[in-house]
Amino acid sequence: MKKNIIIALLLSSGIAAAQTQPLTFGITGKIDDIKEKANIILQYSYQGKRVNDTVALVNGTFSFKGKIEKPDRSLLFIVKASDNPKMMMSMGYAGDIIGRDGITLYLDEGKINVNGPTLKTATVKGSAAHTEYLVLQQQLKPVYDKLEDINKKTLALPERKGDAYEALVSQRTKAFDEMGPIQDAFIKSHLNSYVSWNMVVGKSIIIDPVKQKKLLYAFGDKFLKSED
Repeated sequence: MKKNIIIALLLSSGIAAAQTQPLTFGITGKIDDIKEKANIILQYSYQGKRVNDTVALVNGTFSFKGKIEKPDRSLLFIVKASDNPKMMMSMGYAGDIIGRDGITLYLDEGKINVNGPTLKTATVKGSAAHTEYLVLQQQLKPVYDKLEDINKKTLALPERKGDAYEALVSQRTKAFDEMGPIQDAFIKSHLNSYVSWNMVVGKSIIIDPVKQKKLLYAFGDKFLKSED
C-alpha cells in the first residue's frame, strides 16, 4: 500500500489516469501427450483479482481466452492426476516453476502459441512482451546461476549458523545487488516495454523517490496515462 501511495504521488503532477480498454488474448498450445488425465492452469491478474483459469489437457493440446489490462506476467502449469495434492508449487530465482511442468508466461494482446515437448522447453510465439521478458531473463541468467549455486551450498550445511553460513549469506546479498544494474540497463534500453514498466512500478521498496519519478516519466504518456 505504501508503495502504491508513493507511486501515485509521483504521478500526480498533472497527469490523470485514463480508463484503458482491456486487451484480449488467446493461447493455443501443444506438448507431448503425458498419457494421463491432467489439467493445465493459467494464473494471471485482471481488475485487481487473481484469475485461475483451468482447462483439461487433451492429448497434449490446450487453449485459453481472456482479458488483461496490460501485458503482464502469468503462470502456466500442469497438474496431473498422479500429482500429490499436498505438494506446494514453488518458484525458483529465475521465475521457473519447481515441482511441476510449467513456465512464467508474459501475456500480451493477440494470439499466443506455446509449442514443445514440455511446457518448460516450449517455444512461445505471438507475445512481444514475452520475447522482451526472455531477453531480460537471459541477461540475468549469470546471477540466477550464482544464486542457485549458493542455495545448494546453503542446503548442504549441517546447520544455519557459523562462519560458512554467514559467508554464503553475504554472497547471496552481493548476488542480489548485481541484479539492480542489469535491470536498470534493460529498463533504459526498453522504455517502450511493459516488462520494464512493470519492474519499475512493481518495486516493493522505493529508496529514492526523486530518481523513481524521473525514471517513471521517461516512459511517456503511453504508460503514465494507463491505470497501473
